[in-house]
Amino acid sequence: MPKCIGCGATLQDLKEDMIGYVPTKMMNQKNAICMRCFKLRNYNENSKIISMDYLRIISNISKDPNALIIHVVDLFDFSSTFISSIKRQTGQADCILVGNKFDLLPKSVKKYKVINWMRHMCNLEDFKALEVLALSGKNGDEITELVEAIVRHYKKRRVYFVGCSNVGKSTILNTIIKKYTSETKDIITTSKIPGTTLDMIEIRLDGISFIDTPGIFKENQIIHQISPESYDYIMPKKEIKTINFQLNSDQTVFISGLAWVDYVSGDKTTMVFYFSDRLNIHRTKTKTSIDFFNRQVTNLLMPPTKDDFEGIKYYHKDIKIENDGKKYDIVISGLGFFSVCGDLQLRVTTIKGVDIYIREAII
Repeated sequence: MPKCIGCGATLQDLKEDMIGYVPTKMMNQKNAICMRCFKLRNYNENSKIISMDYLRIISNISKDPNALIIHVVDLFDFSSTFISSIKRQTGQADCILVGNKFDLLPKSVKKYKVINWMRHMCNLEDFKALEVLALSGKNGDEITELVEAIVRHYKKRRVYFVGCSNVGKSTILNTIIKKYTSETKDIITTSKIPGTTLDMIEIRLDGISFIDTPGIFKENQIIHQISPESYDYIMPKKEIKTINFQLNSDQTVFISGLAWVDYVSGDKTTMVFYFSDRLNIHRTKTKTSIDFFNRQVTNLLMPPTKDDFEGIKYYHKDIKIENDGKKYDIVISGLGFFSVCGDLQLRVTTIKGVDIYIREAII
């Protein structure tokens, strides 16, 4: 059966409300796309997240003795999008690790430092990669680095792009296609909706098989806890402009109404916030913060939307940072992070189900 070139779904002309639907007259067209992809591309129409057995699809790679894995991770959410078990799930295939969205980091950040940080994170997980790269999936010049790495390790293998949803696998592949062919439009459908790619999509370029795979769902990311109306607020599209606060204890910083940080105790310190510029980063006194939140959530502190807020439950995590001379990032999975150092006690609150974790600072 033919498959949608945009998302990989098997095409069918029987049920409009099922994945892969196309009108009968389009069933046998070359490079046909399903109606879902058509609406995403042309109208940016929101689509329901489709629940599929992604890990089962990915594990099929283990049946391919000729596999080279390109494991794509999100530099802003490395720990949540890094799948340390991916080599086991794919039959111990060789792997190139790619940190995507480097263009969102401040221009002052040196790429070699980010790559060294990624290698350090791999060492902590005992994860061995053929190469480690940091790049922007939208930048054709940086994509050349990845293609050159693939060629170095190719050995007539099929090249599989794997990773969590929304790390940019399909964007990277579309950029490769545009750079090395005459194609000017996206071949593979991309959108802000998690789960856009539904099955494996194979593209052949100069004899090499590039295969896009469905994004693996990580429910601990904030995108899975809010409605699509809020996605544009939390997903940065350009370089992050950092926000620095000199904070005393008993002060609170809100990240719109999706999360907040209470500085419980410690000396005066600097916190640097790395979040989308569409989010409102607002400082207030802790003793008045709850009243402020109740008055401003879904207004000044938006997102969440009013509809989202009705179903949201929050939880908090207490974090103690010791003054060991290192700088740390506190990451709210899928939303962003802030960096701190010194001897201090924090309480971080966000939507229930979203991970809050500490890592050594990337910057």
